[in-house]
Amino acid sequence: MIRVWRTSGEEVTTVSPEQLAELVGEGGRPVVAMKRYLQSFCGQPRFRQRLILESGVALEDDADLEGSAELQLVLLPLRNSTKALCKEFIKAVSKNSVQKVEQLLNSPVDPNLRDPREGSATPLCLTCHHGFLEVTRLLLEAQANPDTCLADGAGTLFLACRGDHLDTVKLLLEHRTSPDLPEHGQAIPLIVAASMGTVEASRLLLEARADPTKKSDREGAFFKAAAAGSMEMVKMMLEFDLDKAEALLAAASRNQTEVASLVLEARADPNKAYDVTGTTPLALAAKEGHMEASRLLLRARADLNLPTPHGVTPLVAACAFGSFSTAELLMENLADLNMPASNGTSPLLGACKYRSLSIVRRLLLQGAKIHQASPTGETPLFVACQSGSLPIIRELLEQKADKNMANNQGVTPLQYASEKGLDEVIRLLEEAHVMDEGSPGELSSAGYRATP
Repeated sequence: MIRVWRTSGEEVTTVSPEQLAELVGEGGRPVVAMKRYLQSFCGQPRFRQRLILESGVALEDDADLEGSAELQLVLLPLRNSTKALCKEFIKAVSKNSVQKVEQLLNSPVDPNLRDPREGSATPLCLTCHHGFLEVTRLLLEAQANPDTCLADGAGTLFLACRGDHLDTVKLLLEHRTSPDLPEHGQAIPLIVAASMGTVEASRLLLEARADPTKKSDREGAFFKAAAAGSMEMVKMMLEFDLDKAEALLAAASRNQTEVASLVLEARADPNKAYDVTGTTPLALAAKEGHMEASRLLLRARADLNLPTPHGVTPLVAACAFGSFSTAELLMENLADLNMPASNGTSPLLGACKYRSLSIVRRLLLQGAKIHQASPTGETPLFVACQSGSLPIIRELLEQKADKNMANNQGVTPLQYASEKGLDEVIRLLEEAHVMDEGSPGELSSAGYRATP
């Protein structure tokens, strides 16, 4: 039997030969195994323990431990942190010198020791960055703090994930490293793992209950995976029942139709807006001009007239951003040509504002209201004059747009152009014989107000 005593004379524990053999296992070191076992009694790692024989000799870690023995457990304080010690320790860690690091930890040195020249980097941050697995294991066994972050918020898990060091990620999580550090900032482990397409690292983090709702630049891990078109990653994340609206919107934003199909098959709602960006998949796909994604969403029965939480319909989004192909697709599917956004912008007003001549022509051909004004009274012709698009002004005039309709302040297109010195716009309007209603035959900037 092996009896272990404190310096106070209090018995710590008794270990039988059979129990010791079980602790040591195959090829293990008995003294190291005993110290690891004693940690549960004394709260200190093996590096700070010394086992003293009755003769007063301290057992080395590589010594044999057989038969009966009376051992005294002594706990050592950490060494004072000098510049020389910091330099020596960080150098050993940086060179991945397992033997030297273990020797220094046994001296015993503080595993969280920092070299001021390395900034805020702890030894553990360095090993996780480089993927030095065995040195990382030693530092964690020495009770290095795995939740310490760099000044920019990057923690040990983030560094391991960014370096694609899967075994290091596993080891950190086994030591209960927080999967969600930092609390604030961009260096989020799950997001970097998802962005890099490392499925197993992402799975490990999710199994450790990493928060999938954390965002970096307003995008979460599921968004990153779906936007990148990473099918295996998306399949894995669907197992954890993450926000499908986030994934569908991301797929729509990048025209990732395979991912979008997969998420729709998992019963994602094609009409659900993603709360972070406040837009719907169809509105975003239409805005970006993604035909394949738009067709897929329409086949999935996305409401082509559903406004986003910000009040923008898919057709307004397509028209305002000059996406002719998706605007045409929506019109072919009988989108409401005159349904305005919550700010009063109709598809035609949006196309005029953003100088999309082809869309203006198609809207007029389909029967869009040429005089539908904004809440402040600007007609499509007025908006076209504001944007200075001569081809659109010409098209509207040819389609008999009323040239004398003023906005709510009583300003006509000609008056606006005159005030702004838009000579080419003035010329077009004058060529169209903009007449003062009260004085036929005379050119004038006066007019009457339009109604929304």
